[in-house]
Amino acid sequence: MTNHLKSNVARFPSETIEGETILIDSEKGVVLLLVGSAPWIWTRFDQGADRDAVIAELAAAYGASAASECSTFIESMIAAELLGPAAEAKSDPYPLPESYTPPSMETFEDISEIIMMDPIHEVDPNAGWPNRDTRDH
Repeated sequence: MTNHLKSNVARFPSETIEGETILIDSEKGVVLLLVGSAPWIWTRFDQGADRDAVIAELAAAYGASAASECSTFIESMIAAELLGPAAEAKSDPYPLPESYTPPSMETFEDISEIIMMDPIHEVDPNAGWPNRDTRDH
């Protein structure tokens, strides 16, 4: 197995919002939500990185337990085809998160689950949505 890995952005376009990364599997139509340290890991492999170097960065900053958790998570990302082989590994320094939270990934096979998480669904039954203020018109 190669240690040089790269985020599979062709298959999994992504957007990071408020510390969470949303990926859409363009082949299966599944939505993935990366939380904790997972968005950092995903971004760390954007340009290609050495798996062992990334784990060593985490070990130096947050200890062996964090490195072990992230190693396991990276393996799950490889199994899910989120990460694939890279021709080369960039060694550019990348800022670590301010604190460590174990990485995790949630899978949403039904997009309606994601839509229901949106606060738009907190609708006043009398005013509806959008509630336009007619005083300005």
